[in-house]
Amino acid sequence: AGFDFKTCGSPSPPQNLSVSSISVNKTTGVTLELNWNCSSNARKAVFTSQFCSKFSCDIAECDSYIIEAAEAKPPPKNIVDLHKKQKSEADLVWMEASAVDQPSGILNELEAGSIYAFRIRAINDAGMSDYSSILYVTTPQLPNPPTNLTIDSVTTNSIDISWIAPKENNNNNKS
Repeated sequence: AGFDFKTCGSPSPPQNLSVSSISVNKTTGVTLELNWNCSSNARKAVFTSQFCSKFSCDIAECDSYIIEAAEAKPPPKNIVDLHKKQKSEADLVWMEASAVDQPSGILNELEAGSIYAFRIRAINDAGMSDYSSILYVTTPQLPNPPTNLTIDSVTTNSIDISWIAPKENNNNNKS
Protein backbone atom coordinates (compact mmCIF):
# COMPACT_ATOMS: atom_id res chain seq x y z
CA ALA A 1 0.00 0.00 0.00
CA GLY A 2 1.39 3.34 -1.04
CA PHE A 3 0.52 6.85 -0.12
CA ASP A 4 -2.07 8.92 -1.96
CA PHE A 5 -0.41 12.22 -2.82
CA LYS A 6 -2.97 15.01 -2.67
CA THR A 7 -3.07 18.75 -2.29
CA CYS A 8 -3.45 19.15 1.45
CA GLY A 9 -3.31 22.85 2.13
CA SER A 10 -4.05 26.22 0.70
CA PRO A 11 -1.25 27.76 -1.40
CA SER A 12 1.41 30.15 -0.21
CA PRO A 13 0.97 33.81 -1.24
CA PRO A 14 2.16 34.62 -4.76
CA GLN A 15 5.65 36.17 -4.90
CA ASN A 16 7.52 38.67 -7.09
CA LEU A 17 4.49 40.63 -8.32
CA SER A 18 5.65 42.98 -11.09
CA VAL A 19 4.53 44.87 -14.21
CA SER A 20 5.86 43.24 -17.39
CA SER A 21 4.33 45.71 -19.87
CA ILE A 22 2.31 48.91 -19.90
CA SER A 23 0.73 50.85 -22.77
CA VAL A 24 -1.44 53.95 -23.12
CA ASN A 25 -4.16 54.52 -25.71
CA LYS A 26 -6.27 57.68 -25.94
CA THR A 27 -9.43 55.66 -26.65
CA THR A 28 -9.04 52.64 -24.38
CA GLY A 29 -6.88 54.05 -21.56
CA VAL A 30 -3.99 52.23 -19.93
CA THR A 31 -3.35 48.50 -20.32
CA LEU A 32 -0.85 46.72 -18.13
CA GLU A 33 0.29 43.15 -17.67
CA LEU A 34 1.13 41.81 -14.22
CA ASN A 35 3.31 38.73 -13.58
CA TRP A 36 4.07 36.80 -10.40
CA ASN A 37 5.26 33.40 -9.16
CA CYS A 38 3.42 30.68 -7.32
CA SER A 39 6.06 29.86 -4.75
CA SER A 40 4.55 26.67 -3.38
CA ASN A 41 4.78 24.24 -6.31
CA ALA A 42 6.67 20.98 -5.93
CA ARG A 43 6.89 20.98 -2.13
CA LYS A 44 5.93 17.99 -0.05
CA ALA A 45 4.94 17.67 3.58
CA VAL A 46 4.99 14.61 5.79
CA PHE A 47 2.45 14.31 8.59
CA THR A 48 2.18 11.83 11.44
CA SER A 49 -0.86 11.24 13.58
CA GLN A 50 -2.30 8.73 16.00
CA PHE A 51 -4.24 7.11 13.13
CA CYS A 52 -1.39 6.50 10.73
CA SER A 53 2.35 6.51 11.11
CA LYS A 54 3.11 8.67 8.11
CA PHE A 55 1.11 10.58 5.51
CA SER A 56 2.61 12.63 2.71
CA CYS A 57 0.99 15.07 0.34
CA ASP A 58 1.79 17.79 -2.15
CA ILE A 59 1.48 21.22 -0.58
CA ALA A 60 -0.65 23.68 -2.33
CA GLU A 61 -0.20 23.97 -6.02
CA CYS A 62 -1.76 27.15 -7.39
CA ASP A 63 -4.72 26.35 -9.66
CA SER A 64 -5.95 29.91 -10.27
CA TYR A 65 -5.51 33.47 -9.04
CA ILE A 66 -7.56 36.51 -8.15
CA ILE A 67 -6.16 39.94 -9.01
CA GLU A 68 -7.46 42.76 -6.82
CA ALA A 69 -6.95 46.45 -7.50
CA ALA A 70 -7.45 49.68 -5.56
CA GLU A 71 -7.12 53.23 -6.87
CA ALA A 72 -5.88 56.10 -4.75
CA LYS A 73 -8.48 58.90 -5.00
CA PRO A 74 -7.57 61.65 -5.44
CA PRO A 75 -4.21 60.49 -6.76
CA PRO A 76 -1.33 61.78 -4.64
CA LYS A 77 1.51 63.65 -6.34
CA ASN A 78 3.89 60.72 -5.90
CA ILE A 79 4.23 57.32 -4.30
CA VAL A 80 5.73 58.78 -1.09
CA ASP A 81 2.58 60.89 -0.62
CA LEU A 82 0.45 57.78 -1.24
CA HIS A 83 2.14 55.98 1.65
CA LYS A 84 1.66 59.02 3.90
CA LYS A 85 -2.05 59.33 3.02
CA GLN A 86 -2.86 55.63 3.21
CA LYS A 87 -1.21 54.27 6.29
CA SER A 88 -2.40 50.69 5.84
CA GLU A 89 -3.89 48.27 3.41
CA ALA A 90 -7.23 48.74 5.18
CA ASP A 91 -7.37 52.35 3.88
CA LEU A 92 -7.57 51.12 0.28
CA VAL A 93 -10.88 50.05 -1.27
CA TRP A 94 -10.13 46.75 -3.01
CA MET A 95 -12.10 45.35 -5.94
CA GLU A 96 -11.64 42.12 -7.85
CA ALA A 97 -10.13 43.11 -11.19
CA SER A 98 -9.66 39.70 -12.81
CA ALA A 99 -9.53 35.96 -12.22
CA VAL A 100 -6.92 33.99 -14.18
CA ASP A 101 -5.53 30.45 -14.31
CA GLN A 102 -1.87 31.33 -14.99
CA PRO A 103 0.60 33.55 -13.08
CA SER A 104 -0.04 36.65 -15.20
CA GLY A 105 -2.96 38.88 -16.01
CA ILE A 106 -3.79 41.78 -18.32
CA LEU A 107 -5.80 44.70 -16.97
CA ASN A 108 -7.44 47.11 -19.41
CA GLU A 109 -9.14 50.51 -19.31
CA LEU A 110 -7.16 51.89 -16.38
CA GLU A 111 -7.05 55.67 -15.98
CA ALA A 112 -3.95 57.47 -17.25
CA GLY A 113 -2.05 59.40 -14.59
CA SER A 114 -3.47 57.42 -11.64
CA ILE A 115 -1.86 55.38 -8.90
CA TYR A 116 -3.14 51.84 -8.46
CA ALA A 117 -2.37 49.21 -5.88
CA PHE A 118 -2.49 45.53 -6.88
CA ARG A 119 -2.40 42.31 -4.88
CA ILE A 120 -2.88 38.66 -5.81
CA ARG A 121 -4.31 35.58 -4.10
CA ALA A 122 -3.65 32.02 -5.22
CA ILE A 123 -6.45 29.43 -5.12
CA ASN A 124 -6.55 25.64 -5.07
CA ASP A 125 -9.05 22.98 -3.97
CA ALA A 126 -8.10 23.48 -0.32
CA GLY A 127 -8.64 27.24 -0.24
CA MET A 128 -7.04 30.63 -0.83
CA SER A 129 -3.60 31.91 0.00
CA ASP A 130 -2.88 35.05 1.92
CA TYR A 131 -2.41 38.11 -0.28
CA SER A 132 0.82 38.82 -2.09
CA SER A 133 2.77 41.94 -1.23
CA ILE A 134 1.09 45.06 -2.61
CA LEU A 135 2.48 46.50 -5.84
CA TYR A 136 1.90 50.22 -6.46
CA VAL A 137 1.84 51.35 -10.10
CA THR A 138 1.60 54.91 -11.42
CA THR A 139 0.03 54.81 -14.87
CA PRO A 140 1.57 57.12 -17.48
CA GLN A 141 -0.16 60.29 -18.66
CA LEU A 142 -1.24 60.76 -22.26
CA PRO A 143 1.04 63.28 -23.94
CA ASN A 144 -0.25 66.76 -24.70
CA PRO A 145 -1.05 67.36 -28.38
CA PRO A 146 1.45 69.18 -30.59
CA THR A 147 0.77 72.87 -31.31
CA ASN A 148 1.28 75.30 -34.21
CA LEU A 149 0.77 72.73 -36.96
CA THR A 150 1.96 74.34 -40.20
CA ILE A 151 2.05 73.17 -43.82
CA ASP A 152 5.51 74.17 -45.05
CA SER A 153 5.27 72.98 -48.66
CA VAL A 154 3.07 70.91 -50.95
CA THR A 155 4.11 68.99 -54.06
CA THR A 156 2.27 66.42 -56.15
CA ASN A 157 3.94 63.62 -54.15
CA SER A 158 4.32 65.01 -50.63
CA ILE A 159 3.33 67.47 -47.96
CA ASP A 160 5.98 68.91 -45.62
CA ILE A 161 4.53 69.86 -42.23
CA SER A 162 6.02 71.09 -38.96
CA TRP A 163 4.76 71.55 -35.42
CA ILE A 164 5.88 72.36 -31.92
CA ALA A 165 6.15 69.33 -29.71
CA PRO A 166 4.35 69.26 -26.35
CA LYS A 167 6.18 70.79 -23.36
CA GLU A 168 7.41 67.34 -22.26
CA ASN A 169 9.38 67.20 -25.54
CA ASN A 170 10.57 70.67 -26.62
CA ASN A 171 12.07 69.69 -29.99
CA ASN A 172 10.64 70.89 -33.31
CA ASN A 173 9.59 67.92 -35.41
CA LYS A 174 9.21 67.50 -39.16
CA SER A 175 7.47 64.74 -40.99
